[in-house]
Formats: sequence, C-alpha cells, structure tokens
Amino acid sequence: MTIARACRRSAGRWWIAQHPPRRIGTRRPLPFAHRPPGAVTLSRMPQSKGRRKAKTVRRPTPPKTASGGKRAKQSPKIYVAIMFGLMVLGVLMVVTRYILDTPSWVLLAGLGAMGAGFLMTTNYH
Repeated sequence: MTIARACRRSAGRWWIAQHPPRRIGTRRPLPFAHRPPGAVTLSRMPQSKGRRKAKTVRRPTPPKTASGGKRAKQSPKIYVAIMFGLMVLGVLMVVTRYILDTPSWVLLAGLGAMGAGFLMTTNYH
C-alpha cells in the first residue's frame, strides 16, 4: 500500500469518526449557551385544518337513453357482411400474391380491400 493511499484511508476514517452520519431532517438545535444573542427559537408549524367544503347531495345519474326514446341506430346486416367480406378478400389476395407469385397490383388491391374493411368498422353501429 502506498503512503498516499494510507493517508487517504486514515483521513477518511478520521472524517467519519469526527462527523457521524445524521438522518435527514434530524437537525438538533444549538444549546442556549451557543446561540447568538437575540436568536429566536422556532417551533414546528401547527398542522393546517384545511377548508371545509359545503356538503353536497349527490344524486345518481339516470341511465342514458337514445334521444326521444327511439331505438339506437343499428347497421344493416348487409353492411356487416360487406365489411367482413372485404377484410377476408384482402387477406386472400395478399396470401395468393405470395403463394402463386402474381403481379404486385394484387398485393396493393388486397391491402386496399383490408383497409376499406377496417374503415367500415368505424361506422358500424
């Protein structure tokens, strides 16, 4: 061990011995003999009670119904058939593009059909 390392080591031990670690937030006040003249001793702040809110009566909200008591909109069954048909057709076109090595427009048409089917799902009721 070098002399410099030994000095650093012993200096570190000295520092730890002279300054023991304190927990955060545990600051002890100085004794009265060491306080400067005219120093004010502060105590902890009292806990705030907070504001009192006015009591409100909460009523349960009534269930929402369609406007005017009419039935909710429903998509026709043909709309659902076209929507799923476009998605399935698109998947089949993409698969046949790679299995049968057809031209690239088949791939684009398949992706377009799938996209159209997914766009139709946004208007489905």
